[in-house]
Amino acid sequence: MLHRKTILAITLTFIVQYSFGQMTSNPKHPLYEIDNKLKSGDKNAFFEIVPYFDSKKELEERFAYNHISATAEAEVARRIVEVNSIFTEEEIRLNDSISNQIFLNFLNANSEKITYSEFAGAFLITPLESRTVKIMFREITKDKTSELKSEYKTTLNSIKNTEIKAINKIDKKIKKIRRK
Repeated sequence: MLHRKTILAITLTFIVQYSFGQMTSNPKHPLYEIDNKLKSGDKNAFFEIVPYFDSKKELEERFAYNHISATAEAEVARRIVEVNSIFTEEEIRLNDSISNQIFLNFLNANSEKITYSEFAGAFLITPLESRTVKIMFREITKDKTSELKSEYKTTLNSIKNTEIKAINKIDKKIKKIRRK
């Protein structure tokens, strides 16, 4: 069962990533080539993206529903690094104030420690199993509790049916591949 859940998680990640990802009017822009290198596990691509952290030059991006946005290369570069890495806040803060010099210093200081996790599909320094998990709980109102209880069975059945259908589709594809 764990095998099926792993396949389902990978498949759902793939579907979400490629269904809702951005498209640009210039897919050959160097930033997107760097993005592809990072997605394939090329750590040196981080050094290629450094100059873009200070770039004010804009590029046109097309998002879902034909939304077009002029976005600074620096913003796109930060987003590409965020999507392709899971560095902790203690390691680096990828915010609007990060410059190419700060990011380059981070890379030089941590280059040997940065690894690509096949499991996570991203670069990291601190292994996932060594991270502290932070959880916050908050109380919900009585009205919300009642609402959730009334919708629980319907939602649970819907999730189970969706999961079963997805697993069955994956099983069929795996069997089809094995036959070849």
